[in-house]
Amino acid sequence: DVTLIKISCVSMSDVDFSEYGHRLIHILRKEF
Repeated sequence: DVTLIKISCVSMSDVDFSEYGHRLIHILRKEF
């Protein structure tokens, strides 16, 4: 799983990664 995340991070651009990061944080905030 970690390797997959690293590969996806490399393939994604800074803008896409930041947007994905914001969504991930939003989901985590909903979870906790």
